[in-house]
Amino acid sequence: MENKSAISLEQAIDIAFSKAEKLDTEKIDYIKSVGRILAKPVYSDVNMPPFNKSAMDGYACTKEDLGKWLDVLEVIPAGNVPFT
Repeated sequence: MENKSAISLEQAIDIAFSKAEKLDTEKIDYIKSVGRILAKPVYSDVNMPPFNKSAMDGYACTKEDLGKWLDVLEVIPAGNVPFT
């Protein structure tokens, strides 16, 4: 098997953009839009959900901690990083 050397990220991006073609746009019914690419970004005019919500809620503890009362050390809202 032939040994090919890797290219840099910048080279890969240059190659991708040199091969890319601008697509025409058209207006179609959204029902027919499956598999299509949007011509421009779409933004919502409302926050959804309208409250802070984490994708995953839970608690972290060690096996040794199980079976006894535990203290909550920190509450980390969605999008925040834990204290160190």
